[in-house]
Order: sequence, then structure tokens, then C-alpha cells
Amino acid sequence: MPKTKSALNKYSQAKGKRQNKLNFPEIEEALTLWVLKTLENGVDISDQVLHEKVIAFASLYKVENFKGSNGWIGRFKKRHNLSCYLKQREAASINLMNSEKTFKI
Repeated sequence: MPKTKSALNKYSQAKGKRQNKLNFPEIEEALTLWVLKTLENGVDISDQVLHEKVIAFASLYKVENFKGSNGWIGRFKKRHNLSCYLKQREAASINLMNSEKTFKI
């Protein structure tokens, strides 16, 4: 598991910033590992899928007071340098209101 640990550290440490204690470290680690594996397989992840997965991990770890809010997900993405972009489709048929947001490292 050393490879996973180095990948986890690579994406979770911001230079020059104070490291805060995480409120839900088991959810954070599980979601981080899932995101890394999913992106390694070339799969784009939407915010909706990320939210569903984080709620599933909270249930798995029996964390009752976890909501997986948009704010928590936004901070998770910021902590792990995940950037959001609009997935490109055919230019003539795209509806910006319904286009799916995905993110990559």
C-alpha cells in the first residue's frame, strides 16, 4: 500500500498552508482512494456522482452526522486539487444549463 499512501499525500498536501484536522478522516481517505482509482481508469466524475459516493461512504462507516454538503465537497476538491470543467459535447447541440460538470486532477 505504499504507492497509495504516496498518491494520497501528493494530492492532499498544499504547500505553505496550515494543515487542519479533518472532521471525517475515514470518509476523506476512502473518497480520496476511490477518486484516484477512478481517475486512473480514465473515468470523469461529476459532482453528483461524487456526492452519492461520499454519502455511501458515510453510511458504510456509520457516520450519522455527515451531510456531504456542497461546501464539504467543494473543500474536498480544493484540498485535493481537483478542478471542475464543463464536459465538451457537439457545439451545436450543447445546452449550457444542462451540461454535466466533471473534474480531473
